[in-house]
Amino acid sequence: MELVKRQIHMNRMKGRASTQITMDDDLIVPDTMEDMAQVLLATGDILVEAVRPMEEKVQIKGKLDFQVLYRKEGGGLQTMAGQIPFEETVNVSGLEEKDDVSVSWSLEDLKADMIHSRKLGMMALVSLQVQAETLAQETAASDVDMEPGEETQVRIEELEKLLKNVEVVVEDEVDLEKISVGCQVKVYDVEYEEEIEFRIVGSTEANSLENKISNESP
Repeated sequence: MELVKRQIHMNRMKGRASTQITMDDDLIVPDTMEDMAQVLLATGDILVEAVRPMEEKVQIKGKLDFQVLYRKEGGGLQTMAGQIPFEETVNVSGLEEKDDVSVSWSLEDLKADMIHSRKLGMMALVSLQVQAETLAQETAASDVDMEPGEETQVRIEELEKLLKNVEVVVEDEVDLEKISVGCQVKVYDVEYEEEIEFRIVGSTEANSLENKISNESP
């Protein structure tokens, strides 16, 4: 008997790194929009556009998409949308260009302040988490290679173990007042108004498709 071994490929964790970046920019209200009187709300989302692994580091490019809701000087509300691009290099010890890199992010803080009626100051704090994986090759057992006759010998040993625990049931000596191995049992399903017949057998013969239930079943 011999184990059959094969080469398998799997991703293995190589390293993690994280960093925080601050984006700070002043934006002019477009000519098509009315003057601001008060900033009410700022929301945003990060879009990672490119991830480039290099030796010992990874380059990340993306942008902040934001929307600012403000009250107009003439009354009413208006929403201003825009983008702030960013580019960040994160050091990852042991990283190689061939490695797989994934990036997750979280927008820790986002503020929009009115500098004056036509100018807005945006500030965002973003956390970036980098995870690097490499393709590894491992040797693993996938099967058992048996010599001719070994499979038969294994089966014989299994049967010998079963025979050691065999108990002969004499039909005339079966107590019909008790349900035991060899009995045919009829059960009536009240909900479906159906009668089902089961045979009580040993655990090795149990087969639910053939309505054979083991005597060890609860």
